[in-house]
Amino acid sequence: MNRCRHDFWFYAVAAALAVLAIVPRFVVLEERPLHHDEAQHAWYGYSSMRDGHYTHSPILHGPSLILTTGLVYKALGDSIGVGRGMVAAFSLIAMLAAAALWPRRYRWWFFPLIVTSPYLLYYSRFLRNELIFCAFVLVGVIGFARSMRGRSLAKRAAWGMLGPAPIVALLAWKENALFVMASGVVFGVVWLVAHLFWARATRTRRLSRVRAWHEPFVTAEAMATFSGWLAGVAVGMVYVIFIYGITAQKGTFAPLANIHQSIQYWAGQQSEHRISGTLYYHLPIMLTYELPILLMLAVGLVLDAVRAPRRTTVYLLAIAGWLVLWSIWRGMSPLPWPLGGFEKFLHIQEPGVPMLVLGLWIVPLLVWSILALKEHMLLGSWMAFWAACSIFQYSVAGEKVPWLAVHIMLPIYMTLGWVWAPILRRSGAGLRAAAIVAMVCATALAVRNDYYLIGPRAADPVERMVYNHTTVEYDHMCREWLSRWQRQEAERKLSSRRVDLVGELGWPGVWYFRHCAYDLPENPPESTDGWDLIMGVTGVMNPLCQQINSPLWKCTAMSLRDHWTPAWPEGNRMDQWRAWWRYYWRRETWSPKGHFEMIVVEPLGGSMAPSAETPKR
Repeated sequence: MNRCRHDFWFYAVAAALAVLAIVPRFVVLEERPLHHDEAQHAWYGYSSMRDGHYTHSPILHGPSLILTTGLVYKALGDSIGVGRGMVAAFSLIAMLAAAALWPRRYRWWFFPLIVTSPYLLYYSRFLRNELIFCAFVLVGVIGFARSMRGRSLAKRAAWGMLGPAPIVALLAWKENALFVMASGVVFGVVWLVAHLFWARATRTRRLSRVRAWHEPFVTAEAMATFSGWLAGVAVGMVYVIFIYGITAQKGTFAPLANIHQSIQYWAGQQSEHRISGTLYYHLPIMLTYELPILLMLAVGLVLDAVRAPRRTTVYLLAIAGWLVLWSIWRGMSPLPWPLGGFEKFLHIQEPGVPMLVLGLWIVPLLVWSILALKEHMLLGSWMAFWAACSIFQYSVAGEKVPWLAVHIMLPIYMTLGWVWAPILRRSGAGLRAAAIVAMVCATALAVRNDYYLIGPRAADPVERMVYNHTTVEYDHMCREWLSRWQRQEAERKLSSRRVDLVGELGWPGVWYFRHCAYDLPENPPESTDGWDLIMGVTGVMNPLCQQINSPLWKCTAMSLRDHWTPAWPEGNRMDQWRAWWRYYWRRETWSPKGHFEMIVVEPLGGSMAPSAETPKR
């Protein structure tokens, strides 16, 4: 009887977690209008399916997303719901991999937190690379972890191959894989130094010095693991070369040239403020959606610090050291060595208060990482190190957009599980009960925030995570015309419908009207003759609207996309925090939305006579 009850509750909880993970990721995927970037990825994926080839463009990052989207469209149809569903499927892989990388006893404590994360959920329903990136990295970390504790040499080598292969392959998805690689290499050096000195020092205290230093360091297990890593790097590079090779100009195979272009473009983005923002750009947005997680991590680090007097001393000395370094740095003003050699990539004009706050966030994570390494929690140590590096890397990156914080929040979630697992293991029933209550409340609050990011506000920049978005009005207008034309297919083919997208109206218009005969001119036509729909930027369209006297046409003003401004409430410090709290708790926005004004010239009758000449795409 007890076994039956145990099985019932196990399957009930598993089913609830599955619903919590799957349903929010796959419901109403078609409803939200296309974001500018989604439209680009969707259209080029569609064109690769239609033409059988895609020529790599560095601005769209690695070609893998485009090619994979095209393959999925070929199998399931070219709708935006299918494209977003592909990303949602990858996000489930990322969530399962995350659970596998937490301590076994407590992984299901933290799983409800990560699957309901507003940040990770929103971009799980977004046709971009971010959640695919997360899946590849976490699967690679599983490979690295299993390769170092496999029971047989063959298993170590096989798992070792799985480690670097997906992470190297990420270069063909998005170039900021270089950030993860750089963090991994530095962590590997730290780990090697710790292994050589701490482990050997322990043996020296227990045994004779001679015997300790004559113990073999290069074992058969280590060689099997290392050979697997080398093979994984080779497999990843073959994939990268293949993908960049087949996306060169038709008739050529030039992978190195394409790779060079991508790396150059990415380096250029980091060397300039393509989309500028302050060092703390991501922090307010993360506080708005992930406040419980950040608080739980902070509490966990404090509890770890007060666990023993020696640990408290280490934390305090590290924080004091950062304050001294920041004070010296502020007095010297220029970036100190070795940071001064990377000034093009580090957009720190001077070490002001934002840099101080970032340091107070990063230093405890680094301290915990080193202490965890000494306690042989290699996986947890890497998570905290990765989180600290990501906070710094994306804070100083040249491009500031909300989706880059995905690469900060994921390692923070992973670190949360590793920081709290030892605390829960050592704690009594009271603290465990408090932790369960906190996790349930955090999950409930996340679900509340998720509603706004799935429902009608998911495309409204009153949500700070949205940043800018195609308006619902524009989306409804495009869908209404397409639906009307599809109902009139018997009278006139959709492919003969002529749509003029003037000026900067190409995205997302080309996706909506991809099955029509559209044109992308710089200026509007001289007359409406032969066109079914004309739309463009307000200033450019005004002359055409002034010429239209026919009662069969009308000009409608609307916004192509809205954006939020400013990024943080204005006024004194207390007013700013009050405005932020009203937004956090009541969803009361503190600023009007910005608009990208456009004009639509549309026939009142719903159709036009076909033109003798169809414009080229």
